[in-house]
Amino acid sequence: SSPEIVMAAKRLIRQNRNRFDKDYQPTLAEPGELVIRGYSSPAIEARQVAIAIAELIQRGCAAHDIAVLYRAGAVALPLQTMLKEMSIPFEVRGGADLWQGVAAKLVIGSLYYLRDGESPQAMSRLGTNTRGQIMRNQLDQIRAAVRNQFAASCRTVQRIVGDAVPSRSPDREKAEWNTVVDAVIALALSSSSLDELEAKIAEQSKSLRKPPPHAVVLSTIHSAKGLEWDTVFMIGMEDGVLPHANSEDIEEERRVAYVGVTRARRRLALTYSAERYGERSKPSPFLFGIAGGKRRSCTWTGPKLVGADDRLPLPTTDEKRRGIAYGNNRTASLSPATRPDKGAN
Repeated sequence: SSPEIVMAAKRLIRQNRNRFDKDYQPTLAEPGELVIRGYSSPAIEARQVAIAIAELIQRGCAAHDIAVLYRAGAVALPLQTMLKEMSIPFEVRGGADLWQGVAAKLVIGSLYYLRDGESPQAMSRLGTNTRGQIMRNQLDQIRAAVRNQFAASCRTVQRIVGDAVPSRSPDREKAEWNTVVDAVIALALSSSSLDELEAKIAEQSKSLRKPPPHAVVLSTIHSAKGLEWDTVFMIGMEDGVLPHANSEDIEEERRVAYVGVTRARRRLALTYSAERYGERSKPSPFLFGIAGGKRRSCTWTGPKLVGADDRLPLPTTDEKRRGIAYGNNRTASLSPATRPDKGAN
């Protein structure tokens, strides 16, 4: 990795107390890029990362030399949609197939139930447990007019399945459940019928089993161990996502972030959103360790900065010119145009 990425990794992991200190040096001499960007929403984050990937490919970067890493699979769903819309090939590694998850199965099963009643396709997904019975009772109350309209059925199913998450689940898990439900419904609403939706699901599942050649890699950090790419985007860098809200071991979460950082050879971009899963969020505390004191070792722009949502997670020409993106520790501090400050984070 480049010197900037190696130093960022060292700054991060040295905050762990339970570790063996290791001194290692970068194998690349040429400067690298280290950028942190904050955006107003996950949709904007996904759009800007996808545009940045398209720009890198246009510059001559090979798609398979680019990876997008994340702590939890639900974080990548908006990005998958954007990459599809932009016809950028990608493969998904790590985490289960979205369509094999409970939330997705309940959505599809409910749509089958509204159309066909207790058909094998519906019952195999809804199940015969208490939750399945409650959902069928709710679906039975839907007016016939709604049943005959696919879009209206989708919106009704979205509400019913969204409420089907176990009541004792932590708020974060409930939010992740609804993120999956919303992603499935979004694909359904882009279809004219249940049959068309099933065709799209089959195509997506096939692409997961047999990804296209020379594709951008989307992967959980856990599945990226031992691998490297020239460019790595780490998305969803919020407190509660990484470190995960359900983890009590902050040092293990920091090690996960360290693995993600050290997957990058020359270019590392870390992004976060001002809200995630319908709740306000804060940047991950790990970002402050990566950025270093006074944040002179990277470019960092927050979501409240003017024009923040139009900035790509790549250093601008001006940022490169001033040397900020390369972390060369020049004595000049960040200018107001690039400094996150209190209100920007």
